[in-house]
Amino acid sequence: KKHPSMDELDLYEWTQSDSGKNDVQRLKQAWLNEQLAPELLPYHTTLMNDLLAQVSVVTEKIETMEEQKRVENAFRLRIMKMDLARVNYYMSRYLLVRMNKIQQYYTYLLKEDTSHLLSDNERVFLHDYNEKSNDYFFSTFLKDLPQEMQKLGEEARREPSLATHVFVRVKEEVGAYQLDQESKEDTDELHRDAMLLVPYKSIRSLLLEGRIELI
Repeated sequence: KKHPSMDELDLYEWTQSDSGKNDVQRLKQAWLNEQLAPELLPYHTTLMNDLLAQVSVVTEKIETMEEQKRVENAFRLRIMKMDLARVNYYMSRYLLVRMNKIQQYYTYLLKEDTSHLLSDNERVFLHDYNEKSNDYFFSTFLKDLPQEMQKLGEEARREPSLATHVFVRVKEEVGAYQLDQESKEDTDELHRDAMLLVPYKSIRSLLLEGRIELI
C-alpha cells in the first residue's frame, strides 16, 4: 500500500490515519508474537523500513518546529513527541527481543542457515556474536583442553522448543484444521476470535501466514 507522505501528514495525523493505525498495530503485534514465540520469526522488513522512514522524517520535523518556537505549535508538538516515543518504544522492544533470541540460539541459527529470517544488521550481529563467543570460550577454558576437545560440541547448541504451549487468538476463519499432528483423522474447527492453548508447532504455519496471533 502507499503511505501518506510526511510532507502531507505529521506523525499525529499519520498515526490516526487508517494506514498509520494499521502499521502501529502490526508493529505492536509483531513484537508480541516475537516475544511469545519460542523461535525466531521472520523479520518484518517492509513494515520496519516504512516505520523507520516515518520516524526519521518526523524527528526532523520536530526539530524544525522546536527551533521555530511558535506558541501555536506547542500542543501539536507535544502530541507528536508522544506518538514518536510510542512508535520508538514498540520498535526498540521488537528489535531487543529478537537480539536476545539471536544470542540465545546463535549456534542453531548458524547451523540451520536461517539467514532469511534476519535483517542485514542482524546477520552482521549474529556472525560477530558467534566470533566473539568462540574467542571467549577458547581464551577462558577451551585452550587448556586437549585439541580434540576444543571444538564446542552439540551440547553447546541450544535449540528453540517448538513443543512449547502458547496462547493464540484466531484472526480469521480457518475452519477444519489438524491441531494434533500425530492424528491423521481428527480435526478441530478454528473460528475467528477463538482463543486456544496449544503446542506452538501445531499452529506454527498459521502464525507465519498471519492467520493467528499470539496473546
